Amino acid sequence: MEQQGHLERIGNWLIIIGAAALAGIFATVIINGSWPEVLRPVQGLFAFLGDWLGDAALVVEGLLFLGPGLALKYFGLRRR
Repeated sequence: MEQQGHLERIGNWLIIIGAAALAGIFATVIINGSWPEVLRPVQGLFAFLGDWLGDAALVVEGLLFLGPGLALKYFGLRRR
């Protein structure tokens, strides 16, 4: 089994953290029934993306949270 490089390992952790953050936001909104005040900037961003991109906004929102980790993992794999 091939050992992971540092960039790949950091990328994996960033993907996990990004996914947990996105899931935490959605869980918070669902549990509270509305957006808490602390998440108003995120709500504004999501509303803007939804108005601008329609249904494709879900993909962009996911990439905002997962993209940095995916990019770092990609560059780690390319470096081999």
